[in-house]
Amino acid sequence: MPPTPFIADYALWVFLSALGVLQFVAARSALTGLLFLRRWPRPSAYLGLMLAAASLVWFFVSEFRNLPDTQTGLNGNTQALWFVLSTSAAVAVTFLASSALNHRWGAANGWDPAERSAPSGLGWLEHTTFARALLCRISAMRSRTG
Repeated sequence: MPPTPFIADYALWVFLSALGVLQFVAARSALTGLLFLRRWPRPSAYLGLMLAAASLVWFFVSEFRNLPDTQTGLNGNTQALWFVLSTSAAVAVTFLASSALNHRWGAANGWDPAERSAPSGLGWLEHTTFARALLCRISAMRSRTG
């Protein structure tokens, strides 16, 4: 069953809000590897907040959306499904886009295999991109087993 226009609007609202919140949190937490605008963390935080607020205003002001699930609104199960799908997509887009945009910066901050511990935890994203951290982690796991 294809999504209705209401579901599509809901999914877009959640996606944009989550994307904005992720940029805000990454900027405030100095997780530079997750920022789309890596060189400008403060504007990234403001733009993230503005994206979340603008999507909220668009969703609720553009149409009357306070609808019960007995009419054209979403029941709890459908709403939970589309919330999870939309937020997961926002996380995936953040990981992919920030890794692509910051690729050269992340290359300069790689992991040295001679070190004892492999990169782990969110703190690693202060120094490199998600894609590079993931590749380094996989490389470290392979070097231990092989």
